Amino acid sequence: MRVARTRDALVGSYAGIVTAVAGFSLVVLGGAILLPDEFLFVLGNKYSHLHWELFLMVAGATLTMMTSTLWYLNACRAWIAGSWLNIPLTIAAQASLIPFIDFSTVSGVLTFNLFAAVPSLLLNIGLSYRGFRNHHLPGSITAPNFGYHWGRWEAGFRRKLYKTSLPAVIARRVEPAKDLP
Repeated sequence: MRVARTRDALVGSYAGIVTAVAGFSLVVLGGAILLPDEFLFVLGNKYSHLHWELFLMVAGATLTMMTSTLWYLNACRAWIAGSWLNIPLTIAAQASLIPFIDFSTVSGVLTFNLFAAVPSLLLNIGLSYRGFRNHHLPGSITAPNFGYHWGRWEAGFRRKLYKTSLPAVIARRVEPAKDLP
């Protein structure tokens, strides 16, 4: 993927990727709603009555896919400061859902999965918003990349040291410990 050179190009690329993933998610979710028998046919007759569970499972999967897409895009732009909040927010959401969810049913577990994924999605939306709000183009970076420049200097120094010492190493004759038959 090419790096966006302008703010408009970045917004366009970001919006295009998010829209494509959201569109695909809606198509899959719509298919699960409108054609549940076709989805469940793969599992066999014993599972043909699980229409609601299919919806919950696909909704959870598509929500997770959207969250993963946002996370990937944010990580590519290094907009992940604050991502540590994902763990406490998810644990808090799960803990608050425990009294209200019936874990003895498949639909209860899938509902728990669906609602527990929401804080992560909201956090990634917030990270995206903050990233765009504070976005600076590569030309406006003022701090030098010390690690890069130090590595280049060190490599140049080692190269010169090697070239300088090479004639002395080659000129030295190494005597074998004993003659071979």
